Amino acid sequence: MEKILLDKIKKSEPLLYLRLREQRYKCREEAIEKGMNDLFSQEYVAKKLNVDRSTVSKHERGEMPPTVAQFFQYGAIYNCDVYYLMGLTEEEKPFPETIKQEYE
Repeated sequence: MEKILLDKIKKSEPLLYLRLREQRYKCREEAIEKGMNDLFSQEYVAKKLNVDRSTVSKHERGEMPPTVAQFFQYGAIYNCDVYYLMGLTEEEKPFPETIKQEYE
């Protein structure tokens, strides 16, 4: 299952990296508007993913693909459907609440 998913992701890689970066910027802008300037920086996201900031940067620049587990973590952090992040759908939906706590 993971290999099939990774093959599909590979085909949509440029879109995937762009969406990761766009979602972080979108969440960051919304947080800044609410006066929460520290939220959704690369450092903030890295702490949530339990990686260093350079890993988040590499994911966003397309230098290193996130793992499947990290996709789910990104989805939970950004409250965004992982299929949208992966470029497998154009429909932007929220991350499912039923599993959100597992990945936050």
